[in-house]
Amino acid sequence: MVAETKKTGAGTVMGVTGLSIWSGVLGEEYLTALKGTRKAKVFKEMQDDAVIACLLDAIMMPLMAAEFEAVPAGKAPRDKENSDFLKTCMDDMTKYTWRQHVLDMLTMLVWGWSVSEVVFKKRLGNEGDRPSKYNDGKIGLHILDPRGQETLYQWKMDGEFNVEAMVQQDPNSSQYIDIPAWKMLHATFRSRKRSPEGSSPMRTLYRAWYTRKNLEVIEAIGAERDLCGLPVIYLPYGATDTDKTNAETLIRNIRLDEEAGLVIPAPPTPEANSPGWKFELIGSPGSKQYDVRAIINDLNKIILMRFFAQFLMLGMQQVGTQALVEGSQDFFSLCLKSVQQELLEMWNMQLVPFLFSMNPQLLAGATGTPTLDWSEPGSKDVQKAVIAVTGLINAQLLTPEARLEDYFRTMMGLPDRPAGLGETPRSQPPAPGPLQGLMSYDWMEQADGSYIVKLKASANNRFFAGTSEGAIKGWETRRRGGRIPEPSVVQEWISDLTKNERQVFKKWQSDDYFELRYAQKTGDLKLAQQVSEFEAAIAKAPPYEGTVYRGLADLSPDNIDELRNAKTIKLDTHTSSTVDRLIAEDYMVGFEPGGAILFEIKQKSGKYIGQGTEGIDEGEVVLPKNTEYRVLSSETQRIGKTQEMFTKLILEEM
Repeated sequence: MVAETKKTGAGTVMGVTGLSIWSGVLGEEYLTALKGTRKAKVFKEMQDDAVIACLLDAIMMPLMAAEFEAVPAGKAPRDKENSDFLKTCMDDMTKYTWRQHVLDMLTMLVWGWSVSEVVFKKRLGNEGDRPSKYNDGKIGLHILDPRGQETLYQWKMDGEFNVEAMVQQDPNSSQYIDIPAWKMLHATFRSRKRSPEGSSPMRTLYRAWYTRKNLEVIEAIGAERDLCGLPVIYLPYGATDTDKTNAETLIRNIRLDEEAGLVIPAPPTPEANSPGWKFELIGSPGSKQYDVRAIINDLNKIILMRFFAQFLMLGMQQVGTQALVEGSQDFFSLCLKSVQQELLEMWNMQLVPFLFSMNPQLLAGATGTPTLDWSEPGSKDVQKAVIAVTGLINAQLLTPEARLEDYFRTMMGLPDRPAGLGETPRSQPPAPGPLQGLMSYDWMEQADGSYIVKLKASANNRFFAGTSEGAIKGWETRRRGGRIPEPSVVQEWISDLTKNERQVFKKWQSDDYFELRYAQKTGDLKLAQQVSEFEAAIAKAPPYEGTVYRGLADLSPDNIDELRNAKTIKLDTHTSSTVDRLIAEDYMVGFEPGGAILFEIKQKSGKYIGQGTEGIDEGEVVLPKNTEYRVLSSETQRIGKTQEMFTKLILEEM
């Protein structure tokens, strides 16, 4: 019996939302000043307030600048056609743009809700009753006509408190107009109890705005009167009603302006015992003083905090840190995204299905209806993104592919990727190794503040995992031959570094070395101090004069041709190399055919830093920034057991 009751009652609405609505008019408001038509007048005044207008612009401008995209429902050819059709409808309204529509819908940030009426047209080109850019006979958008919130008379609701219609009162003719729910786009902001009017941000700002508004009036009166107390006029005994009226007029009109001054009868004189008038300012008997401007500034911050936008005032008062700004902006960005989501849900649930219901022939062979997407508002920190993605790619945690390239092109405002270019799979770069400055060391600080540096001999270290035993032995033999500084020399250099120099040198030997190279290349001021300390540390390193090698993989044919045809090559950052060719070749294995290059560099200004303390030497030599090399020759060679072809360039320091 209970089971049967559950089945029959599962589709029945039993409770209520609790929304207070009488004859289509909400009764949720408890402040008399915001009930009925008075709310519209107050919200209009608040909207014109300078601080609130700044807050609204700070929200709306990034949203208006963000781009829209129509996303296909699937991979069927019809899906792509439908998404293109949706995009054309957005750009083909009559004497009205999509961005104007977005701006109209964003008025929900003032009122808590917004409504636009959907009006269609048949796309018959410029010859139709309603002109169109297209002549395909499809039903498109004529206009998404906004309906002013102050014109609302009442809502018509069904038994389950769903909106059936909005009833307007025409402010010009006073006529009542019903707009059915199926014909309108209805957005709400933070709706509670399914209220058709949402929750206006202006409602939560009302108290702060009202208090600040009155304090500004008090401050302005004080500035105009510029008095240090309460003005008082003493009338003589026997003063007439005319004297009293004149005194009251004087008190009310005391101001600091071009007519400032008082004309009153002579004051009383004790000698002559003659009556007279007396004027004075009576100060407050207490010692408490209020800074009205400070209170107003606090209220301005409270207003901006409504969307975590208080960072807009940080620079005005010379307080606040960069970290505080970035933290506030993160929350502000989340607020913008939440506004986007509310509007996207409205368009994708109301507009898009309605549009395609008017064009049912377009759904044949389609996976579903397309959806609208809205790019993230605001500009992104390109430098941080490049450094992060480059590190992930080199750590083989992210695969370089066409969509990633498209993302960065869009982020940086670069031209679109040419059709068909870069569609083939892209190989991962080699794992980090000596040639990329990613040597793996343990730094052990001693009691006297010096450091002992030991190479990590782990299975994950590419030197041990990927280098042949013969290469290691040959490397050690050349070290013992005296061409490379002894371990004690390198250890002494490390011990002589300052604490800051040691820290930044550790950064060079970590996954964050990209930041140093990027800062050297771009002149990024944020890392200028670290770059300076790193360059100072390298300058103290033991010199190395002789031939070094650097191997690179996965270069494009254009990159290879450019290097082969160059007469000179100049380094724009400090660059890693190795004293051993076999190690350089180890970082060229597994590349795309013809996509690797080996530099054999005859140099004299390098700095040797690759000394370990366990008898194994990574042999890294850092080549200084701005060093220029002459290209002596280029040739094609083969490498390894697979005999893969690569390009070899011989360079000589100029």
